[in-house]
Amino acid sequence: MNKKVIRCENFEKVYFHESECVKLNQDDILLETVYSMISPGTELFCIDCAMKDGNFTEPGYIQIASDENGNTYFVFPSMSESSGAHCDRRFLSKNSILIKLDGNIKYEEAAFLRFINIGLHAFNRAGKSSGNICVFGLGPVGNIACQTAKILGYEVTGIDSCEKRLALAGKCGIAKAVKPDYLDKVTDEYDFVIDTVAADATLSKSLEILKPGGSCSVTGIVKPGQLKAADMMTKIWQKDLNFFSGWEMKSRFSDIEDNLYRAMNWIKAGYYNFAPLLTATLNADASEIRDAYKKLKENPSENISFLIKWK
Repeated sequence: MNKKVIRCENFEKVYFHESECVKLNQDDILLETVYSMISPGTELFCIDCAMKDGNFTEPGYIQIASDENGNTYFVFPSMSESSGAHCDRRFLSKNSILIKLDGNIKYEEAAFLRFINIGLHAFNRAGKSSGNICVFGLGPVGNIACQTAKILGYEVTGIDSCEKRLALAGKCGIAKAVKPDYLDKVTDEYDFVIDTVAADATLSKSLEILKPGGSCSVTGIVKPGQLKAADMMTKIWQKDLNFFSGWEMKSRFSDIEDNLYRAMNWIKAGYYNFAPLLTATLNADASEIRDAYKKLKENPSENISFLIKWK
């Protein structure tokens, strides 16, 4: 039995790589992919790294799949199995989390569970139950973090420089979605920041807008920049701030599983609006997938996320 998985060498060379579908451990579970989702941040980062290294990457970490008994799951792979979800089938070990889906949740909605978990990981670590929150970046992670913050009772400010992402935020029910200059004269106002951008400008601004004792989850992959460590640490020391990693894989898997079930219940209750965030649903065709990656890279204001339908 063979499997085929999307492999990327650059944004032009995107193709299916076929190989034998191998069962490595006796308890491994064979899964047939129903949907997978292209997530812009991490996957584009992986393709960029592959290009710099002259290598390839097999991206994809968001997957809806079914087993041999016809049960369908949202799949949260273990760290060692976290790539290569854009495939027709694969074996996964019991180290991965399988959240069984029922008829009360659409598969297209379940694909957004991973984004909810990223935000919930940040809220869990912050240890706050309410207050004022500022979210930098209104891509899928930031937008959904804003929606989650509303559910938890926060007063939410979403920040993005892109007019179209601000408009999308409004369609998703985020009432206060504004450009960065809104914060020009803001100091000591926010209890919590989620930074999905993680660049000099947003990290520096977080130092100013957080209240003494406030927290910042650095959820985005940190960009190279000129921010001086001494300046940042001095402000953290003066205001007793807490900056921590927003990387979801730092969480215990038992906490991730709790997050996913909690998020699934919120989806069923109708608390989220995902429709504006889904740019298009694609066929499992290498050329369509290649074009989607190019659109995400070249025109991120028009393209947020893509769902791939495998069967």
